[in-house]
Amino acid sequence: MKALLINGSPRTNGCTFTVLTELKNTLEKEGIDAEIIHVGHKDIHGCTAYRKCAQTSKCVFDDIVNEVAPKFAEADAFVIGAPVYYASPAGGAISFLDILFFSTSKIDKTMKVGAAVVTCRRGGNIVIPGSKNVDHIKDNFDIFDFELTQNEMKEISAINRNKTYYTATPEVLKQYAEMVPPVDEQK
Repeated sequence: MKALLINGSPRTNGCTFTVLTELKNTLEKEGIDAEIIHVGHKDIHGCTAYRKCAQTSKCVFDDIVNEVAPKFAEADAFVIGAPVYYASPAGGAISFLDILFFSTSKIDKTMKVGAAVVTCRRGGNIVIPGSKNVDHIKDNFDIFDFELTQNEMKEISAINRNKTYYTATPEVLKQYAEMVPPVDEQK
């Protein structure tokens, strides 16, 4: 099994790298090959929707995304790590993901395990909103202490297969457009 860990932080050896390194060490102790690739400091062009990648399976901007795509295809697990800047992951991480997923549309991503690691500093992060009680916080974290069986995983993976939950028809789009008042009325 292979895990690809992406460091979307602009800082090479910052908090995100530290967390991803801990994860990498844990995975390797479990016999899982893990690799950290730092992309957050690279000049990654935002997606411009040229759609050339649909034909070539590569982005027209030949950058780190095209280098990582073959490793992404081989990986069984994918983890993106990024710091939070102004209530959103770092911009380089977002651009990387947009282009990676768009340009690898021909790569089968079903049953590929995915996770996100987020680091928050200075502005902080409230783990359990409104709680300062240590026992309450621990109890809330304990709800995540479970494992799914193989059968449960199969049931979950079958949920979204071959079923459309939403179709954007012109009528539906018109209804959404009418939900927001005109700009002049939003004062």
